[in-house]
Amino acid sequence: MYATSRHSIANTRERIPRPVLEVGDLWRTCLRGLMAIDTGEGQGDDYDDVCIKFELERIRLLFWGEGVYVADLDDTAYSAYETLDEEQKRGMAMHSLGQLRGVLDNPDKLEKDYGLRQVSNTDLSPPLYSTSLRRIGSPTSPIFKEAYGKAISLATDHDRQSSIDKVAKWMIVDKRKFLDMITLIRVLIDDLHNVEEYLHRVTQRYIYDGISTATDIEVLKLLQAATMGDYEDVLQAANARLEELEKQSDDPESHQPTRHATDTANSEDLDELAVRTQVIGLSTEDNKTNADLLAASESAPQTSVKANEAQDRLCYNCERTVMIDDRQLGSISRNQDGFQIFEYTKIDTRNQQYTPDGGIKIIDDLPDLPRLRAKGDGPFGCDFCRFLRRSILQNYSDEKRARNRVEIQLSYAFDGSSTRGPFAFQAILSPRSESYPPKLVFPVVANGDCAEWLRLEPPIRDTLDSRSLEGLQNVLAHFQSLPESTNHSGDKFLPTRLLEIAPEDTTPNSQALRLVLQEDLDQELAHSRDVQYAALSYCWGSASEAATQAVTKKDTLGDRRDGIPAEDLPPVISDAIKVCRALSIRYLWVDALCIIQDSVTDWEIEAPKMAEVYGAAFLTICCIASTSCRQGFLERGPVDSVEIPFNSALLPQIKGSYKFWQAIPVLTSGQPLNPYQAQGAISYSKWNTRGWTFQEFQFSSKLLCIGSLRSYLVNSEKVITELGLEETLEGALAIPLHNQIKETFQVEYDKSKAYDMWMDIVEAYTGRQLTYLADSLPAISGVAQTFSQGLKDEYKAGLWSGDLPRQLLWDVDDDQKPDPSRPWSSEHVQSLQSLLDFLSDRRRCPSPSWSWSSRPINIKYFSIRLYSTAKMFLQLAHSLEARTVVEGKNPVGPVSHGELVITSEVKRLESRFTTKKVHKYGRLEKFWYVFLDGDIDQRMVLNFDCVMSNADLDAREILLVVVGFTTSLPTTWGLIICKHPDVPRRDVWCRIGTFSHNGPHGVDGWRQFAGDAVMKTVVIV
Repeated sequence: MYATSRHSIANTRERIPRPVLEVGDLWRTCLRGLMAIDTGEGQGDDYDDVCIKFELERIRLLFWGEGVYVADLDDTAYSAYETLDEEQKRGMAMHSLGQLRGVLDNPDKLEKDYGLRQVSNTDLSPPLYSTSLRRIGSPTSPIFKEAYGKAISLATDHDRQSSIDKVAKWMIVDKRKFLDMITLIRVLIDDLHNVEEYLHRVTQRYIYDGISTATDIEVLKLLQAATMGDYEDVLQAANARLEELEKQSDDPESHQPTRHATDTANSEDLDELAVRTQVIGLSTEDNKTNADLLAASESAPQTSVKANEAQDRLCYNCERTVMIDDRQLGSISRNQDGFQIFEYTKIDTRNQQYTPDGGIKIIDDLPDLPRLRAKGDGPFGCDFCRFLRRSILQNYSDEKRARNRVEIQLSYAFDGSSTRGPFAFQAILSPRSESYPPKLVFPVVANGDCAEWLRLEPPIRDTLDSRSLEGLQNVLAHFQSLPESTNHSGDKFLPTRLLEIAPEDTTPNSQALRLVLQEDLDQELAHSRDVQYAALSYCWGSASEAATQAVTKKDTLGDRRDGIPAEDLPPVISDAIKVCRALSIRYLWVDALCIIQDSVTDWEIEAPKMAEVYGAAFLTICCIASTSCRQGFLERGPVDSVEIPFNSALLPQIKGSYKFWQAIPVLTSGQPLNPYQAQGAISYSKWNTRGWTFQEFQFSSKLLCIGSLRSYLVNSEKVITELGLEETLEGALAIPLHNQIKETFQVEYDKSKAYDMWMDIVEAYTGRQLTYLADSLPAISGVAQTFSQGLKDEYKAGLWSGDLPRQLLWDVDDDQKPDPSRPWSSEHVQSLQSLLDFLSDRRRCPSPSWSWSSRPINIKYFSIRLYSTAKMFLQLAHSLEARTVVEGKNPVGPVSHGELVITSEVKRLESRFTTKKVHKYGRLEKFWYVFLDGDIDQRMVLNFDCVMSNADLDAREILLVVVGFTTSLPTTWGLIICKHPDVPRRDVWCRIGTFSHNGPHGVDGWRQFAGDAVMKTVVIV
């Protein structure tokens, strides 16, 4: 076979014509320019990654040029592939090479834009191109040593015999700018490779051949690190070669590189390959090797994870991007005792972030993140790459991992203090698709010298260890000593049922709890004994998880009074029992066991009492570390983690390691909250996203929030951790509602303030997750009952009659990102038809369309509250009445039917009306500004509940119905309604948005704007 190949080579070489694709001179000029940039030892190790990327581009240009046009001193030229003899392809190649030359021939641009500095040869150490080729090119020069020898020869001008060493030399001074140059060069060389697919394949295989015979493991690891995210084929080749070397080290008798053999190559294939490899400068003895490699290009080598690795390993990039360098962060000082300590004096106080070595972005592709996978696989796989990939995939469900390129930026997060180290490591992902969390936050934990030097948080593994328990008991005693106003549980309220906790008994089938009734507890009170109980606030989890937990039903009520075996209890309740025993609390209230779950009547009685149940509890145990009833909350420690080594550059004897714990997905932009502090721990918890936990938190007098990192005792005035540190809560967590409500409903109170507070509550509560939308009113009925007692007002499906005109003017939050776990939470906003379908389905939407409780999404009262209070709002509707039928006995519970009857001015909304000057705003463009022709001072805002188009306005009957007027800034307000799809023949409508009109002429301005508005009575359901 080889004899045939050599014969074909000789014959073919004689018949190869001189090329029409005459780009040799321009190619050599570009190659000389690239070779003039120093990537040798003089740059230093900090530049290894960019130097390797740049070297690969030089190699790609060299091999492409060898294939297209080989020029020697005899000026003999050959074409590597006859199809290149086309003027069009020559033009394409000339264009790309010309652009590349333009980049390299502009010294000002090289210095200002691309981070280079012109130097003489004497500035470089060692010389840039020594004859020994000891370190030519970059850190991977041993792999491409032969290639660089050819490059120096070929880049010599054969006419003037001018050496490449006489060209001006450049050094890299700004790595970030130089990376921009590499990106541009890569694009241009990609264009060259696109001229002919064969040349691209030959270049890849030639590079692969060099890597597949390399023996220097450290050089291969450098190449592996630098190619992550940019050169997948090179990365796979490096991974494969490292795996081969690992196998050879395990088996001394095996020293041959693995051949990716193919048995299908025939003599004709080898003949053609022989011609091509001869032209690009490969010996014919290597034909079989290269044929095998060309065949292997169809199936890149795969590696697997090596199990049971002794310790965590980092790739070169991760060592530089993840490992902390204390020289970059601060300096050594001395404490009052004279000991050396480290202080963070170099932290950027504006963004409070730090990335070692300036930061390296990881670019990969969803849904599988192949580059991170390649970096993490194999015997030399990187544990952090594996950990990061695993974390991203675990926090993205399959439907969210649509095909998409993602850029990952890594950094440490600080709180700005010079005496505290980073609290977390974060991975920021972009582009920020609606379905993807903007970032993942990994808590940083450490022990020993590393923790003390870097001021890192130590892990507390046992929530109820002696130190933590003593701290909690002391804080509870302190809270109990405070005035009754901070405890607000002195009214002796008792729930209908409680669970009595039995003494600890480890024998099989022991009874952990028994259900006791209120009449049993009254005897305790009769003997002047205070009945202290804890209330449990936790996530039930998914419907399938909730179905596994022990509950009380009609037919098990008697058995529950006899006792409940410990083995029947889910982990979350078992852990709550341990907390109560540790704190000497005898009774516990749990909704699953203290409310008869299959009794609608019992639910209707108990749901309005929720505020009192939690308000009267001695302590509310909040399981912020648990995501379902099947998950306990006392065991700490990550399900997943990775260990990062640390060696102090300032004080070399300080050594150790720290860990990144399991990722926390964060759905907000900006600086992450500290997960060690109560504000961050509660805000990031799944518990804080659930609808039912809202009133449980807000009405509790004292809360024990047990997180995965710390525990926090909270009352109306302060937060104290298990370690005795005082903190504060801000925003929606700042002041519990029971204090605000108590202050609002004084003997003489302002109802308008109470109504404004209700709007605040609606905004804070909506958007939380409910397994069933039918629970939207029951889950807040405890709060509503408290308001009902204070306001003495009628409650109409979540709105108060005394402020009904204004409370009807809620808007759907246009900036809220959809919740992938609840598809129905966003599907109804995608179109008018989807909204109408949703509103007409009682199973999905049990509330009337005019109530905020009919929308499983964040609700805002921003617009109407910006312009008015209840005192400043005037009703313009001639009549306005809400009629509701309560479902069951709970007066503040769900409604079986509700309608809004309005008699007011009504205007038909048509597309010809909105052809006046219109501007659309918001993520879904549901927010329309409509300006009156010729009068820019008059405008109307249409705030739809869903995505709308002019076609929708013509296809359906849509009305504007006036509701009221604000006096502070003359504005007319109203509802946008559409004919109900289920009852087209009746005059019955659905609410689909709100509108407002403001201008200098008040109500008259609205009538001028509307034109032909008429008085009409409409029924909205």
